[in-house]
Amino acid sequence: MIRTLIAALLLIGQAQICEAQSKSGQEESPADRADLSRFLPSNATLVMQLAVHFAGKGSPEMVLAYASDSDESVTTGVRVVSGGAVSFEESADVTNGAGGRDAIKIIKVKARNGAEGVVVSLKSSGAGTATEWHVLGMVDGKISRLEPGRARANVLKRRGYQDGGYNAVTASGEYIVETLPGYSRATARCCPDRPTLEMTFRFTGTALRLDKVSSLPFSATKY
Repeated sequence: MIRTLIAALLLIGQAQICEAQSKSGQEESPADRADLSRFLPSNATLVMQLAVHFAGKGSPEMVLAYASDSDESVTTGVRVVSGGAVSFEESADVTNGAGGRDAIKIIKVKARNGAEGVVVSLKSSGAGTATEWHVLGMVDGKISRLEPGRARANVLKRRGYQDGGYNAVTASGEYIVETLPGYSRATARCCPDRPTLEMTFRFTGTALRLDKVSSLPFSATKY
C-alpha cells in the first residue's frame, strides 16, 4: 500500500515538472521574441536572419534579409538591427521567376581575428540564372560593402573567359567560394566550352582577398 502511494506521488511530481517545463518552453518560444517584421518594409517578407558580431566582440547585431511578395521583379534587401534600431540597410531589384524567397540568401563568415561578416547573395532567374554577391563587414567603425568584382573580372580577362551566368556561391569559415562555368568569349550561354572556374576569396574582417583560382575537370554541360 505504501509503495503504491509513493509511486503515485512520484508520477504526480513528474507530471508537474513536465508541465512546468512545457510552460517554460512556451514562454521562450517565438511568441515572446522581438517582432522582427517591424524593422522591414511594409510589403516585405523576412527570408533569413543571422546574429553577427561584426566587430568580433560585444553584443551581436541582427542581420535581416527580406524580399517583396512579387513573383517576377523582386525587391530584396538587408537591414542590420542594433540597439533596437536599423543601423544599416541596402536594397536591390532582381528578376526572379522562382519567387522572392529564392532571390536572396545570407551566409555568415568569420575572419581569423574573430570579426564576422555576411555574404549577401542575390539570384536572378529568367532565361538563365546568375548570382551576384558581396560581403558586409565592419570597416573603420561602420558596416561596408566588400566587393569581389574587380578581382573576379581580372581572373576572367586573364583566362579569356566571359561571365555567362549559372554561377554558385558558398561560404564556410573565412572563405567564400564561387564556381563559374567556363565560357570562351562569344560562346552561347547554353553550352560552356571550357573548365569551370573555382575562385576562393578570404574574408579578413575588413577586406576581401582573392586566395586561389582553380580549374575543375571539364564536363560537357548544357543549360
